[in-house]
Formats: sequence, structure tokens, C-alpha cells
Amino acid sequence: MYPSPAALQHMRVDHSRTDVLVAQEFLHRAHIVTVLQSEEERMKITVCEFPDEAPRKEAAWTALVCFLRTSPTDVVVLPEMPFCDWQMFMTKTIDPRVWEAALAVHDAMIARCVELHAEAVLASRPVEHQGQRLNQAFCWTRQGGYQGTHTKYYLPDEPDGWEATWFAQGDRQFAPIAVGPLTVGFQLCTEL
Repeated sequence: MYPSPAALQHMRVDHSRTDVLVAQEFLHRAHIVTVLQSEEERMKITVCEFPDEAPRKEAAWTALVCFLRTSPTDVVVLPEMPFCDWQMFMTKTIDPRVWEAALAVHDAMIARCVELHAEAVLASRPVEHQGQRLNQAFCWTRQGGYQGTHTKYYLPDEPDGWEATWFAQGDRQFAPIAVGPLTVGFQLCTEL
């Protein structure tokens, strides 16, 4: 479980541990950050890289699930839109079938967050809201499930990602949300 809110005010962070996962043909890293007050009130946060190519994503997920069985964590932080193939954003042509597939794969994988055995998972995903395509940050928790939050405001439009072509600009609000005793804010990629 989470440390108490009072304990979080006096915690120190131990950045000394990085574990490496190997799954099939790629190297995949999970960085473990342990927030410490005392041994009884520690919180582990796993920050995870994920491959960009769709064919490698299931193996990466499987490796992450296996890793977390042996190194349990409280919070998993996944990258921006971790479950779709980023090649789709390298074209200015919006293919509705590709868009629908990106929505569907994120729906399916978010339903599998329970496999990670973490209290919370943080990431972003493509969504469609009121006729607009958006990149929405989210928090998934064991108790509350999916909660959408900030939508990406600063969108690049360049060969590495025609995001302003694919997505409508989100809100300019960067309001944090409560996740258990944590206060979590999101800035996605170019918003940093």
C-alpha cells in the first residue's frame, strides 16, 4: 500500500537501482525509483521504456509483467501512447482504420493493467472526445480503474511526428490529480 500523506512530506528518493529486461530481440529497461521514509513506508515507482513498433509491444508487455512479479512496484509510469505503433504519426494522412486500431489497442491494454499488480499506472493514450482526436494522459488504479486527465496542448508538427495533424490541441490546464496519497501532474513529451 501507499505511505501515509504525512510520511510523504519527509521522504528521500533512492535512484540507485536500474534493472534491465530482455525480451526477444530488444533491450527494455525499467528504472526503479524507491521513495523512502523508512523501510515500512516506502513507495516503489517503475518508469518503463517501451518499443515504438507494434510487433514488439506484446513481448515488451510480457517482459514487464514478468519483471514486476519478481520486483513488485506501487506505481508504473509508461511512455506516451505506449500501445500503438508510432509510425502512424509519421504521415500527414489520417487513416481512419489506423486511428480506430490505435483506440482499440489502448482500450485492450488498459484493461490488462491489472496484470502489472501495481496500485497505479500512469501514461497517455489516443481518445476521441466530442468529435476531436486527443492525446489524453490517464491514471489507472486498482480501486478506481481508468481516469482521464490532462489532454496534450503543445503538439509538434514535423516529420518525426505530425501530432498537430493527427490531434486537436488539448486544454492548456496542467492541474494535478490525487492518486492515493500522491499528487500527480502530467506533461507529455513536447510539453516539458
